[in-house]
Amino acid sequence: MDHGKAMLSMCGSSHSVRNQEDKIYKLGREVGNSQPLDKAWWMYVVRCSDGTLYTGITTDVDRRIREHNTSLRGAKYTRSRRPVELIYVNKHIDRSTVSIAESAFKKMSRIEKLAIIYESKHCDNIED
Repeated sequence: MDHGKAMLSMCGSSHSVRNQEDKIYKLGREVGNSQPLDKAWWMYVVRCSDGTLYTGITTDVDRRIREHNTSLRGAKYTRSRRPVELIYVNKHIDRSTVSIAESAFKKMSRIEKLAIIYESKHCDNIED
């Protein structure tokens, strides 16, 4: 699975969702050069088997999803809601920016989160 492509797109149809998306992008933009580019941090969202969303951060998305689904290293929240499905990823340059983006995302309503996820999946291939 290739997570090298940032998933946020700026082609939203809802003004408030676009503002939230802009806010996450600005808070989590790739700035500075405190780590090598191959050591990127990722914010990810999984959909649990009960339909709830779980947001986390990691340097290795594939490993983390595997942990959520098969080991005790997965979050306590997801252990009783297996299997989980990866539905969104967003790349960041360091732990600080990804933590800020995760915090901003977690403060959003479920509808705002789903709108950003939906737009990222449906707007990636649109060219300006």
